[in-house]
Amino acid sequence: LASHKSKFVSLVKGESVKAKITKLTSSEILVDAGAKTEAIVLEKDKRILRTILGLFKVGDTVEVNVLNPESDLGQPIVSLRRYLSGMAWEKLEKLQKSKEQIEVTITEITKAGYLVATAFGVSGFLPHSHASLSQQEASVGQKISVSVFELNKKDNRIIFSQKNALSADDFAGLTKKYKVGEKVKVTVLNVTPFGLFVSLPFGEKDATVEGFIHISEVAWEKVEELGSSYVTGQAIEAVITR
Repeated sequence: LASHKSKFVSLVKGESVKAKITKLTSSEILVDAGAKTEAIVLEKDKRILRTILGLFKVGDTVEVNVLNPESDLGQPIVSLRRYLSGMAWEKLEKLQKSKEQIEVTITEITKAGYLVATAFGVSGFLPHSHASLSQQEASVGQKISVSVFELNKKDNRIIFSQKNALSADDFAGLTKKYKVGEKVKVTVLNVTPFGLFVSLPFGEKDATVEGFIHISEVAWEKVEELGSSYVTGQAIEAVITR
């Protein structure tokens, strides 16, 4: 007995260990982390549970975080949340660099934009200024294509966009085509309490660039409400100020 070395490992609360998925169902997820018995993956959030079921299969090696080395039933309790989060941020960083589009689902519509969720379990925000669809066209549950515009892991902030960002060369071309003080024909993209988001033609193949008219610049007299005078898709004349 003294010379015998156990093949089992003693798990410690808070540590992260490699484990292999041995069971994967909506009612129970088990992993082999080298302990005396299989560990139970505890996840009550249905959205995260759906992500786990969609991303992994039995036999996959994952990294789990130990919540309890041994429960009342004698099995370790572990979590996949930290591992999923790391995977998600790594994927988002690659998508931001490649500017590849992904499909997301609108989960909430707000005055400032749309809350959207990815298929790999993270949520972000699509501001009206970066959206191609109007509030009249949007609905909860609708799937749309977006690209990753801004990432801030420290603040857990993810901003998506439906519009391609202008390159330095594109912007240089834009400043050559349009000058400050020039009158232009623009199309209203979105009407907000603080101003109008508009688009004007730029480049080839009907490409457009977005501009903004603050409510204080809409008329000489004071304007308190824009919705009665402007609608999405309306063509208006504006002057470039900056």
